[in-house]
Amino acid sequence: MTSLDKNKPCLVETSQGFSVKYNERFLYSKYNPEKNILQIVENISILPGTLILCFSPLLGYGINNLIQKLPNDCILLGCEVDEELFSITKEFCSKLEESSTGKFYLLSPSEVKKLPILLETQSKNYLQKRNIKRIIKIDFSAGTTLHPEFYSNLEITLQSIINQFWKNRITLVNFGRRYSRNLFKNLSSLKNSVPLSSLFKTVSKNILVLGTGESLEKTIEQIKNTCDLYFIIAVDASLPILKKYKIKADIVVCEESQIAIAKAFIGCKKYAEYSVAGLTSCHNTVCTSAKNNSWFIPIYENTNFLKRLQNLELVPFIPPLGSVGLTATYLALNLRKDENIKVFVSGLDFSFSAGKTHANGAPANIALQSYSNRLFPAANYNATYNIGTSKFLDKSAQQKYTNVALNGYANIFNDFFANEINLFDATTSGIKLNIPYLLPQATNNQLTNNTATNEYYSDSQNEKVINFLNNELQKLNELKDILTSKIILSETERNKKIFEIISEREYLFLHFPDGTHPSLKIDFLKRIRTEIDFFEKDINSALKNLR
Repeated sequence: MTSLDKNKPCLVETSQGFSVKYNERFLYSKYNPEKNILQIVENISILPGTLILCFSPLLGYGINNLIQKLPNDCILLGCEVDEELFSITKEFCSKLEESSTGKFYLLSPSEVKKLPILLETQSKNYLQKRNIKRIIKIDFSAGTTLHPEFYSNLEITLQSIINQFWKNRITLVNFGRRYSRNLFKNLSSLKNSVPLSSLFKTVSKNILVLGTGESLEKTIEQIKNTCDLYFIIAVDASLPILKKYKIKADIVVCEESQIAIAKAFIGCKKYAEYSVAGLTSCHNTVCTSAKNNSWFIPIYENTNFLKRLQNLELVPFIPPLGSVGLTATYLALNLRKDENIKVFVSGLDFSFSAGKTHANGAPANIALQSYSNRLFPAANYNATYNIGTSKFLDKSAQQKYTNVALNGYANIFNDFFANEINLFDATTSGIKLNIPYLLPQATNNQLTNNTATNEYYSDSQNEKVINFLNNELQKLNELKDILTSKIILSETERNKKIFEIISEREYLFLHFPDGTHPSLKIDFLKRIRTEIDFFEKDINSALKNLR
């Protein structure tokens, strides 16, 4: 391949093979084009379960060598974002792709740009099945220097997606069963609660969303004498702080699935009008935190079970935001009457000072103080020096600390809420948020809030819940009878029926380490059989409460 256009890439023959020249610049050595990349491939160490990003592979030098040393569960992705260079890459790398037996895939520029979305939406297929846990990037040519920012961001983004996927998997393994059991228990509470949808677009006051970061302390001092002029949405752990200042929240948002935090809300019930809680939340925490309850479903996993529940149109679904502070912000934007109502966020620092992880009065701080003494003070320096914690300068150029999880939540916040109208950061500390800064502004005291409602779930809606639970119980009984051979079917019919039932009830296996997909393996079904007893008990208990 040659070209008379100096602005087009062209092959240049050297004494030891071909190089590529583009915009008057050699993208390989003009003396020995293969030498550098072959040395890199020879010296690189690759662990199993690695996704190797082959940036700008061009003539394919080193690809075969890399394939030969690949451990199990590794994939090579040839990534070229430059359209002109891809015309060369396609010519030389397509045959490598065909002969690699599924180890090397060449992506076009448009496919490379869509790679983060593809990996995120198909993570079970691409990450779980292949056990991909890390990324290595290799610059196969100097073509990467033409788009350095793109390639750098691509690597960071893909690694973040992989990290988040496995973090979510670990969360589900640890808490998946608890989420599901809480959900069934809380379904029986719908009859005595207020539909969350009836509260949407009702708030006519400016809204304060209050997290538990250190910045909350300053905000409370600013608004403590005018708090009645705001509609206050508190995250669960900030309610005890508001109680300390005798500030009442209109809504407290709960997502905590474990009972450990429940004791922090003793005596707080009169300080919140509504608890708005995920159905996966700990029932005791929700019931002790406010006068009235409303519910939503956090989409903690994309499952057929949750889709079936969504089809009942009983409870709003909220996207998986990961942090209760983000959920509270999302709710605030949906509760306000229109976009003219301002929403201010405080305490969403996504960072902390040395020795102090939360605002004074938060349950985490109270717990530390209760066990502190002269030798072990209440200051929490462990968080400061944990692996994964890093220093940075915050909005006010003060040294603060963050970690991978908190920084991840900040990134989600910035991505999700960047374009919202009249959403403001009311603080000058913490990680910089991608929204304007503005001190809290009280609404004219002549304005009233219309949120209070006496609307509860109707009898017909309660009947939907009962029918849903009865159907679940019936299917679980049927599954148990099949697994214990009380129902005799042919092997084909048996497998078909088992797969049909468990595919619609992922709560039976989501918490298994291998629980991303239903399986007909004997050990998998034995574990399923044990889970049935747990959920039959929970569903029967829920039905008893509903009758």
